[in-house]
Amino acid sequence: FDLGGGGGGGAMDSARGLVGNWSYALFYIVSELWASAGIPLLFWQCANDMTPLEQARRFYPLFAVFGNLAPILSGKLMTWAVSIHPGDDNGFGGVLKFLAVFKGIACLGIIGLHRYVYTAADRRAKQQQVQKIKDEIRNAKKGDWVEVKLEFGGKKNKPVATKKATLSESVRELSGSKYLRAMAATVVCYNLCVELTEVLWKALLRKSYPNKGLYMDFMAKFSQVVGAIALVM
Repeated sequence: FDLGGGGGGGAMDSARGLVGNWSYALFYIVSELWASAGIPLLFWQCANDMTPLEQARRFYPLFAVFGNLAPILSGKLMTWAVSIHPGDDNGFGGVLKFLAVFKGIACLGIIGLHRYVYTAADRRAKQQQVQKIKDEIRNAKKGDWVEVKLEFGGKKNKPVATKKATLSESVRELSGSKYLRAMAATVVCYNLCVELTEVLWKALLRKSYPNKGLYMDFMAKFSQVVGAIALVM
């Protein structure tokens, strides 16, 4: 497929190409959002909930180190997927379908693990609460008062849900602090540099690897190299 107008018409031809190939454009948009916003936000929110503050300095670098294994494994998987499909357009579509199915299975695994982690954490918190009460009773001396607070399930004992900040409220809070504004500007500039560099770099790669199969094979091997270097560093 060709997303460009092909006649040097500029932005309008490119826009018409995107609309004409809307399924591929939507696939790319969802993939970018999932990789840059979906998974990282969900993971680090879970990590913040599960990891005590005093242990964050110990475990967070390990999370980042093991996260660098992902480009290596995904590169191996993509290399294998490309090798079992022909290098023409039909083969390219087969690779996309294979990777989409694999990502769907991986997402189901993420959902299951996410639920398991929070369920195990709740169970551990209850066990720690019960053990704390037992220790207080066991260490109490004769004549001491021991206050025991028991919570039973039911509608009356459900915690009051806190109201989450809306998007406008978050923007106002962000704009009210000069430090948060500076951090937001840094993130925006960083992503602009990455996107602009990636567009130019991939355009040059398309000229060097006009065949879709060769292009995906190169990207798979490049991903493995990047993951290995990041893991070592």
